[in-house]
Order: sequence, then structure tokens, then C-alpha cells
Amino acid sequence: MLSVQDYVVRGRKGYKTLLEMIEKNCQEFSEKVAFQMKVKNIYEKITYGELWDKLNQVAKALRKMFLLPGERVAVYSENRPKWGISYMSIMRAGGVVVPLDAQLGPSEIEYIPNHARVKFIFVSKKLLENVKEVWNDVKSLKKIICFDEIKTDHRNILTFNDITGKGAKVKHIFMPKPRPDNLLAILYTSGTTGVAKGVMLTHRNIVTDIESGAQMILFDHTDTFLSVLPIHHSFEGTAGFMLPLYNGAAITYAESLKSANILANIKETNVTLMLGVPLLFEKLYKGILKAVKEKPLPVQVIFFGLLKTVKTIRKMSGKKIGKKLFRSFRDKAGLTSIRFFVSGGGPLRPDVAEAFDDLGMTILQGYGLTETSPVVTVSTLEYMNYYSVGLTIPEVEVKIDKPDERGIGEILVKGNIVMKGYYKNKKATKEVIKNNWFYTGDEGYIDKQGFVYITGRKKNIIVTAGGKNVFPEEIEAKLDATPFIMESMVYGEQASEKDRSETISALVVPDYQAIDEHSRKMGIKYTEDKIRQLVNDEIRRVCTKMPVYKRISNFKIHTEELQKTSTRKIKRYLYLERKYKIK
Repeated sequence: MLSVQDYVVRGRKGYKTLLEMIEKNCQEFSEKVAFQMKVKNIYEKITYGELWDKLNQVAKALRKMFLLPGERVAVYSENRPKWGISYMSIMRAGGVVVPLDAQLGPSEIEYIPNHARVKFIFVSKKLLENVKEVWNDVKSLKKIICFDEIKTDHRNILTFNDITGKGAKVKHIFMPKPRPDNLLAILYTSGTTGVAKGVMLTHRNIVTDIESGAQMILFDHTDTFLSVLPIHHSFEGTAGFMLPLYNGAAITYAESLKSANILANIKETNVTLMLGVPLLFEKLYKGILKAVKEKPLPVQVIFFGLLKTVKTIRKMSGKKIGKKLFRSFRDKAGLTSIRFFVSGGGPLRPDVAEAFDDLGMTILQGYGLTETSPVVTVSTLEYMNYYSVGLTIPEVEVKIDKPDERGIGEILVKGNIVMKGYYKNKKATKEVIKNNWFYTGDEGYIDKQGFVYITGRKKNIIVTAGGKNVFPEEIEAKLDATPFIMESMVYGEQASEKDRSETISALVVPDYQAIDEHSRKMGIKYTEDKIRQLVNDEIRRVCTKMPVYKRISNFKIHTEELQKTSTRKIKRYLYLERKYKIK
């Protein structure tokens, strides 16, 4: 098994709190760009020195507005530099940050601030009306601070410029100094179960995760990260927002989620690292193949010929020549500056990781949960495995609870990255933290080298009549890789009230665009019945390559994209609660 010393390449800096880290780096890299975002065709930039000045101004204003140590302040906005400034300002003033999903509507915006007793809320102009709608129902809320300039007669709404101006005038005011175990943030999980819980993370939790992650992922002050994922989520919040600041790197905020804009942002700011969720990389890969197939036949022949050569050489000798052979392809796509991608939020399909590698674009896989700050494991450039979510980060222990004959069991985590607990929910906390071990609810195994593998969620396991355990995620990955299925959700249907065994069923969303293209090429008009038959053929083809007990018995066509969390995980409870009956 690989030891920590085998892959740790950087010494720890020994920060005790996030404030200590930010203050030191804002001084050391004062002239370097910290945040940048394209607004009206011009990149607005904030240096580390300006970041420190601005966050102190806002922090002083918050203190002047009687924000007391430990009181909660929410941030409700799309990704942008002011989101990061606000987060750091709240921390600087001794407050606790409550990041909110920008996709939440008024009902959720009423619940979370009430539950956390939020005193102030930072909000973008686009989402301001949602907050105003619940103003009278959130009794703890005293002020709304809008990032953008607005005209309002609401006496409790201030603008970001208002409070920075107020803070600039404050000469002397007491600023609390946080301790390692002080609460830093409460992150409400979007969840696939529909139950949102407030995860309490301390300075020690976050700083440990940042420092350990920085020893696994090689980067420094010359790098630029692209922020695409929602920053309120722990993966982007820690690895895409705070981790870059650890070594003085820059962060480019994507101006939109359109692929053309993302590629432009990468090219224009020389982005070197980008975080994404599996679905993002899967769609990007499908997009690459689609674009190639639309090229003239000679171009297709050259591309797929080179790809075959790269795969053959890699399998025979272990050498990776894709970086050199596909350089012109990456140049045209605007991806020349990218050193590597990092995938998290769920297991990446091995074929997608392998395909990117063959094209000369490395994807490092990681694993974690909001409750673990979040990163628990990650691959490194030296140690990679397409099927694994990586190696355990330093200062953290991972073990498998009650492994079966294959070594599969629940993944447990111990270390300073494990949350303080769920806010106002001791019962739920005791259910997942036992003897300092955090029970993740994820099933998996660890190989002899120390690589961790995820097989699925414990609660999603399907138990067949033969007593076999089936992980729906494994089958979904195979279905989703087929040409005519966009996505799927595999689940178990109980045979009867007396018989607790389950048959395997699937909810399938066809890839109608791919089917239309196939229809034109073949000169076939696809009716609803023919689409069902096409999907059935794909399912049967996948199933013939699997053991009998894993094969799908029934499926239902779903015509719309399945609803997902902010990290693109299917909200299974929405569909299981509706008790879909397979036709």
C-alpha cells in the first residue's frame, strides 16, 4: 500500500485558521490577481492586496452593524468575485458563513435563514426579489446587502458599495481573532434524499483539507483556476475557491456555463486547472466526438486513426503519446493552457477518464462529502487509476466497515476534516459519527496499493431474490455510455409486501438529438414505439455483458431530463416517491 510519503510532495505551511492563511497570502502576493471575471467584454480584476483591503472594509462595516462573533450571515448569489470577498469578510468579522444555492426559490430561502437564524444576507440583484418575498417571515434577518447598484426605498436594503464606504470610514474597531475550532461555515446539503441538513465546518476542518489537498495536487502562484461549479457547494467552495488562495493562484470566474464562453475564458486568461463534476466531463467528451463526426470524412479517419494508435501504444507499453499527437486539436479547441482537470462530486466513468487521457488531457479524480470539508481522496499526476477516486489525503484515515467477500463495505473517514456535526441536529450527528469515525453511507473498497473505489450509495443498493447486492450506479454508468441514452436511474422494485427481494428496473431518458441524427442518416422515421424499441435494444445489449442477477427486468421512458442537485446528482427521492409503475 502506498504510504503518505510516497506521494506527498510539498511541506505543510502549518496554518491554524483560514484568516491566518488569507492574511499571509494577501501580503505575499499583493500585486498578483486573485479574482477576475469578464464583464461587458472586459476582465475586471482584483489583486490579493485589493482583496485584503476590500474584505477588511466590509468586515468593519459588519462589525459596525453589530454583527457579533458566531452570528450567521448568508451569501446568496451566482459565482462572482464579490461572493468570495463576502465570504472572507464574514469570516474576518467573526461571523459564520451560510452559503446558499443560487437555484433555491423563496420557500428554501425562508427555511434555511430561519433555521440558521441568519442576521444579514448578501445577494445578487437577480435573486433580490426572492429575499424580499420572505423578509417578513425571517424574523432574525436585519439587513439585505445587494452586490449590485439598485434603486430601492426599502430601508433595510443596502448595496455592497454602501457598506464598503461605511467600512472605509471606520478607523478603530475590535475584530475577533478566530480559533481553529471556531465555526467557520454552515453548509446546507442539497441532498438526493430531499432532507437538507446544516453541516458545521470549523477553521480546522477547512484548513486541514486545503493543506492536505495542496500536497496532492501540484500548483503554485503561476496557475489560474476556472470557477464553473456553484461556489456554495463544498467541492467548489474548498477546492475551487479557497485552495487556489493557499498558493497565491488566480481564479477566473466563468461568465456563463455556455461551452463557448467557458472556452473563451480558458483561452483569454490562460486557465491551467479546472474543477468539474462527472456529468460535465461526460458531456464534453460526447461534444468532442459529435464535433469530429461532423467533420469531412478524411478528418474523421485521421482523428480516429490517431486515437486508435494512442490507445494501442498505451495498452502495450504504458506510454502516453496523446499529448503530443493531439496538440493541434487542443490548440483549436482553446485548451492549450490546461495542465489538468479535477473531477469530483461522484465517480467518473472510466472510459471518459481514459478518453481524455488519450487526447492528452488528464483528469484527476477525487472523492469527498460536505461532511468531510469535502476532499477525502484524490489522484495525483504520478499515481492515477481510471477506475479509482484516488488515494487518501494526508492527515486522514479511511477504512472499510464490515467488508464482504469482495472487500466491499461502507467507507468510514477519520481526521480533522470531519465536520463538527449537523446544526441543531444531535440525533442525526450521532447516527453518522461514531467513535470519531464518520460513516459516509458510500460503499466501496480499497486495493493493495491504497487506491479507493466507490461502488455506490449504501441506501441505493438493490437486493435481488438470490440475495445478491446490486449497485445501481454501476449499471447507470454502462447505460449512459450508450449512443441513444442520455441518462438513466436504476432502482429496485419490491416483488410484493411479503417478498422483500427486488427486481431491477430503470427510468431512461433517451438522447433524442442522437436519435434524430440517426433517423436522418438511416432514413427511418422514429415513432414513440420505435424509440422504445431502440432503447430496449440498447438495454439488452448492455445487459448481455453483465451477470444475470444485474440485468434490467423492466424500464420506463422519461421524456425530460431528470432533476438533479447542484452537483448534478439525480434527486432519486423525487422519482421513488412517485412510485413509477413500469409499463
